[in-house]
Amino acid sequence: MITLDLDALPPLSPLAIEMLALRIEDDDAERKLLRILSSEPQLAARMIAMANSAAFGLSRLQFATIPLALRRIGLRRALQLCTASLFGHPVTDRLPPRIRLQLWLHALALATAASELARLKHLPNAEEAYLAGLLHDLGYMLAELQAGGIIESIARRASDASVSMEDAEVEVLGSEHGEVTALLLAHWGVPDDFCRMFRRHHLAATGPDSVQSILFCAEKIVRLDSFADELYGDRQHLFAQVLLPIEGVGGHLLEEMQVDAPQLSRIVDRVLGQVAAISGLATEMATA
Repeated sequence: MITLDLDALPPLSPLAIEMLALRIEDDDAERKLLRILSSEPQLAARMIAMANSAAFGLSRLQFATIPLALRRIGLRRALQLCTASLFGHPVTDRLPPRIRLQLWLHALALATAASELARLKHLPNAEEAYLAGLLHDLGYMLAELQAGGIIESIARRASDASVSMEDAEVEVLGSEHGEVTALLLAHWGVPDDFCRMFRRHHLAATGPDSVQSILFCAEKIVRLDSFADELYGDRQHLFAQVLLPIEGVGGHLLEEMQVDAPQLSRIVDRVLGQVAAISGLATEMATA
């Protein structure tokens, strides 16, 4: 079992907590976001690159300023992506480029699946599920930063011992990666109400309409083998050894989420239909 040292992390941007507290409903949300971006030139450049990427459709126009970029991306999505970028930077900046890209691919796929699940369930916090999905992989990012190769080791352990990825994480990390995310966010001073949604040991008591349950099921969706070729392009990636066919997890998802088989199939198709956008965003998020 490895020991994660939170005190050894690079500093978090002091604006990250402020970003997390921003709400799209606030009258001055755009003004506040513009002020934050003016103080974070790397983040501002990343937002402009995203606006000009294929993630938001092809355009002959170049969106060269932050206000135009925000309008292209949409204020809500920009808030979420900026928040995830600020929190992710300390734990991804020093990772190898290939690993950094794969982790952001996984995080964005998870966020997309979580948003689709929440929307299908008509949950009022569907957009919250997207941000939660983006941040959920911080635990993986931290583990990989402090012990390079650990995710592949966990996946190998899960495959060799025929146990779940979560059980293998507990063996190696002492807790599963959602718990590690909660610990990391708490270390950075994020309010406990927000940290709580990443703590899986509350899953059984939360019910199928909770963010915890949405994240749990979204994680299963992005581990379907159909994502290997579509999302990663090959089988040489961090989660290759724990991919499953939809027949292997479908029954559990149907029971957990209380959806029927056609609904699950539509969710998978909708997420796969967004692979190009996910890949484009991940490329920009992974840019150091």
